[in-house]
Amino acid sequence: MKREALINKLMILGVDGMDPRLSRKYIDEGKMPNLKKIVEKGAHRHDLVMLGSQPTVTPPQWTTLSTGANPCVHGITQFNRIIPGTLTQQGYNLDSRMCKAEQSWNCLVEAGYKTFVFHWPGCAWPPTSDSENLFVVDGSAPGSAASAAFQVDSELLIGANENIQEVTFVRQDVTGDQVAPCVIQKLPDNIVDMGDCASALKNAAVMTDEFMAQMQAGGIETINILANPEDGQAPSTGGFKSILDTVVSPIKPANGWASAPADAKEFVLMTSKGLIRRVGLILKNEQGVYDRVAIYKNKKETSPLAICPVGEMVYNIIDDAIFEDKTYTANRHFKLISLAEDGSELKMFISCAM
Repeated sequence: MKREALINKLMILGVDGMDPRLSRKYIDEGKMPNLKKIVEKGAHRHDLVMLGSQPTVTPPQWTTLSTGANPCVHGITQFNRIIPGTLTQQGYNLDSRMCKAEQSWNCLVEAGYKTFVFHWPGCAWPPTSDSENLFVVDGSAPGSAASAAFQVDSELLIGANENIQEVTFVRQDVTGDQVAPCVIQKLPDNIVDMGDCASALKNAAVMTDEFMAQMQAGGIETINILANPEDGQAPSTGGFKSILDTVVSPIKPANGWASAPADAKEFVLMTSKGLIRRVGLILKNEQGVYDRVAIYKNKKETSPLAICPVGEMVYNIIDDAIFEDKTYTANRHFKLISLAEDGSELKMFISCAM
């Protein structure tokens, strides 16, 4: 007897590294309303816990979820593998060609269902079926699409104003067992009245005075907050390392440009751990208000890499990036977070380079 399906469309959503206990806690506290809507529309255990496999790391877990087989069967046991025939050479293991079990989506497409697999890390890329019903986008890494396989530079914060004396690239390496580095903007004036939070903010001071001074000079306020295991911020037993690269730059009248308006201002930004330097023009609109920046490779160029209005993400900016002493052509996104109307101060975000 043929059974009628309860639904015609099904979506399986996975989130790498998402603690089900914290998810359940924050749903119940009303802190994750969108996740609550997704959960209530789907099938789930109340505690959101799933039985996994060993080892409990990304590649084998995602592969087990998609095949129903344990790592001893499907063969994906870690991020890397020893290349057969060698004892010292390792290869990237998030590769469908290394999987010895059949993925569930292959069964679906062979049954005639159109199946879309988006960014399923571990065993989705390259596509595992030639069926015209299967559509696969990425699957080469966890995190953002292809991040582990193709990222050649980290993201950056740029702070610039007229009070800064010289351009400085600050690479932040914070290692400790009890702090979580955070970026906080517009901290309330009555922070001293915030009880335990204020105490944590006051006592967590592992950033160097030099770093703090540079960040504040660039208009970026940073404070460390003590990690709290109850909030899911438990420190690792061996300490952790957090890297937030930052560039602070003076803002000056534009000088020596091949093509720049008379009232334009300039600043400098650096990428690739300070190995690549780019220049920016701060520009006015028709009302005489500074409202955008243009980024150039150098002052001799007349065509900018990007023009960034305040508050808008500008996508797919092609530029160079240096990684492990090799220069790559890479893709970035820029966002001008804020810009003073008189052009005296700005904050800017630059995404990782892919």
